[in-house]
Amino acid sequence: MKPFLCVTNLCIALCIALCSALLVALTACSSNPISSIPLPDPDLIIEGDASFQATHGGQSVSVVVVGLDEFAVGQQSGTVSATDVPSFSFSFPALLARGFSYQVHYWIDSDDGGRSPGTCDPNDHQGSLPAFSASANVTLTASHSDPNTVDVCSKFTL
Repeated sequence: MKPFLCVTNLCIALCIALCSALLVALTACSSNPISSIPLPDPDLIIEGDASFQATHGGQSVSVVVVGLDEFAVGQQSGTVSATDVPSFSFSFPALLARGFSYQVHYWIDSDDGGRSPGTCDPNDHQGSLPAFSASANVTLTASHSDPNTVDVCSKFTL
């Protein structure tokens, strides 16, 4: 009587051989395959706290993110809310590169004294947030502070 081959045993043996070959191939790609998987770029969220509401509620606000080389990498505009907290919020998904430094500048088109609406000028509320390095997702919150205003109009180049 001839012995017959069990199909189940054959499938298991074939599966083990293929898995072993795949494992050898993955090991050859890197000594630590997990460490070679790139992490996603971090997200950036910029918010204005409630201190902007009374002074700038209803006025337009623009933010720009600049890299260490002073080139703008992201820019958005919106409106300052007179009631919502945060009073403004901008999201930049996957904008930041890990290990690089950035700075955020903003201006609010307040047009005190009859200046040009829609144009960043010295009479508008302008400010900068402290520089930061991206290693994970970042949320920055700006607070209204007239004494700390700086001229940032030239940074809005996008």
